Amino acid sequence: MKKILFFTAVLGVLNICSAQDSVFSYTHQGTTLYYVIYSNGDAAVVPPLYPYTFFSTDTVTIEAWDGHIKPQGSVVIPDSVPYGGINHAVKTIDFCALYLCDSITDVTIPATIQEIDSSAFEGCKSLTSVVIPQGVTTIDYSAFYNCTALQTVTMSEGVTSIGNYAFGECLSLTSINLPSTLGRLGYGSFRFDTSLVSVVIPAGIDTLRYYTFECCFNLQSVTLPENLRCIQDACFEACFSLQSVTLPEGLSFIGDAAFKDCVSLQTISLPGSLQTINTDAFYYCTGLQSVTLSEGITSIGEFAFSECYKLQSFNLPSTLVNLAGAAFQLDTSLTAITIPTGVDSIGQWAFCGCLNLQSVEFSEGLRSIGTNAFDTCINLLHITLPSTLMRIGNHSFEDCLSLDTITLLCTNPPSIFDSTFNSYTATLIVPCGTSDTYHQHPIWGLFTNIEEDCNGIEDVETNNVRVHVIDGRIVVEGADGETVQVFDMEGRMIQTIKHSSSQPLSTGVYMVKVGDKTIKCLVF
Repeated sequence: MKKILFFTAVLGVLNICSAQDSVFSYTHQGTTLYYVIYSNGDAAVVPPLYPYTFFSTDTVTIEAWDGHIKPQGSVVIPDSVPYGGINHAVKTIDFCALYLCDSITDVTIPATIQEIDSSAFEGCKSLTSVVIPQGVTTIDYSAFYNCTALQTVTMSEGVTSIGNYAFGECLSLTSINLPSTLGRLGYGSFRFDTSLVSVVIPAGIDTLRYYTFECCFNLQSVTLPENLRCIQDACFEACFSLQSVTLPEGLSFIGDAAFKDCVSLQTISLPGSLQTINTDAFYYCTGLQSVTLSEGITSIGEFAFSECYKLQSFNLPSTLVNLAGAAFQLDTSLTAITIPTGVDSIGQWAFCGCLNLQSVEFSEGLRSIGTNAFDTCINLLHITLPSTLMRIGNHSFEDCLSLDTITLLCTNPPSIFDSTFNSYTATLIVPCGTSDTYHQHPIWGLFTNIEEDCNGIEDVETNNVRVHVIDGRIVVEGADGETVQVFDMEGRMIQTIKHSSSQPLSTGVYMVKVGDKTIKCLVF
């Protein structure tokens, strides 16, 4: 007894409701098949137990061919069958028509066929090749599912739809030509086709659905159409041999785990139209060396590039605003990273275990660094934390064994945990006039060496222009008619200084532009 999925059986019931007469047999070129005549006079190949009885008792079901002799060897489906004194054109290979006929080696499908229904050839494990004639428009779901000996499929122009799992688990399938007329590929269409080497997706496809090529272990080459807009979850997951893929401009979505475990993938360029790189998208792409992230990308999801061991460097786009947890965890070859100004929070574990990370540039605007974000970055030497930072999570810089200098631009100490750092021997450099505040802090005060940085912050003189702070105002002397502007650390102009003195300013770091010169200034 074999199990048929319930939703498959339901569609079979829908098909038989249109039939006018009961099933009859007809022998053609030595093979007996079974047929019904639909109300429009068209004939369909059906299983002998037609109407196909489906019932379930703890998932045990009746087979479509129970008690009947299954066809074997070469099967030729006629283009018409006689019934009631009339020849009826055979237009459909119906639901489960040859389901589990595992001794069929090849089949000739006539040009009259328009639809190959769901599970029509499912489990025909001796079938080695099939030619889909030009009249066929639809190959429904699971039509050739688990045809494990199927090596080649020749598909004529005219096919518009290939259903879910239609060619799934065809373990011997090495190649397939997809016609230009194709407009839909169902999810799991070629899932576990472990011998498939290359595929060209036609221009009519704008979406690659869930699991389409999942676990195609030998797939080396995929050509994607220019109008492709969406690659859904796990579409190419575990395609171990895939070395490169060109993602078209205009692609707007890559789903969870879309290229997960593509261990041979070496380079990838992600277009700005993408915006979001979802969870696990390139997780464990252990051969990935180069990633190009275009301007326009705003979000990198959890584990998106985690465990890409050979990834050495890349530029995060200025448009990025979301950097999720574990996004680059255990990227052990990564050496440097710059966090863009739009990112206000770095997710937990984001760069944990990046053993060769030596340089991190944090931009103004960052407010929070998540738990374990840089844990075990053992080669990180120096960090400068921006004035906007408000919180550093638990274990964020734990086991950063080489960290010798921490520069804080924050006039108010950010909140931290006693295990944010597991050593307090590094030199802590704080803004001018704030060392007492840091010494008195219950955790920051654990640092044994706290120094103030007053260079370039207060009372600066350059080319006879002096900038200093009095009572919360920036005072500029010697500008001699030059335009003087005050910017915050995110680059926004907030004042133009007239008559040598600014309006009162809140505590923080500012940039004072005098003519073509820019001077950093701290108000506290």
